[in-house]
Amino acid sequence: MSHVQKLIDGISDLNPMPRVASQILTLVENPKAFMASLAELVLFDPSVTAPVLKTCNSAYSGLPQAV
Repeated sequence: MSHVQKLIDGISDLNPMPRVASQILTLVENPKAFMASLAELVLFDPSVTAPVLKTCNSAYSGLPQAV
């Protein structure tokens, strides 16, 4: 079995993308969108909020205190 075929076969194992994720992608692609709209989407979805907070609080972002 080829590498490509293994990838194709593995697609059925993927979890569906959350509705909020597709909304965020649509919003980010809109140059007229406001950051407040993005924040509102993220705020009310814990599956998105948790990784965002984890990234904000990582050493990479270098914030002086936890978010």
